[in-house]
Amino acid sequence: MTSFLLFALLMAVSVATTLLKAFVLTKLWSWYLVAGLGFPALSMGVAFGLSLIVSFLTLQYRHEGQKSAAEQAESIVCNVVFSIVYALTLLLVGWIGTSFL
Repeated sequence: MTSFLLFALLMAVSVATTLLKAFVLTKLWSWYLVAGLGFPALSMGVAFGLSLIVSFLTLQYRHEGQKSAAEQAESIVCNVVFSIVYALTLLLVGWIGTSFL
């Protein structure tokens, strides 16, 4: 039962981080491509799909040997935190960049 709950939690976190990336993508798209170049607006659904496609195409798997459960959990938490911080940093830098348009 705990394996299923862990799997469900990981899937929920994965969807949540992909939604955050999609939100950041729609903002950056509208700030730079719609306003600057006249591209059509990007919906959240399309941005979500693009995020999935880009993640699929750029996935880089590194096998690091056997890890303990604690090390695996730490690795997962670090990856989730990195994804969130990276997306929010891009949003902040993009927002700052709009003042120069």
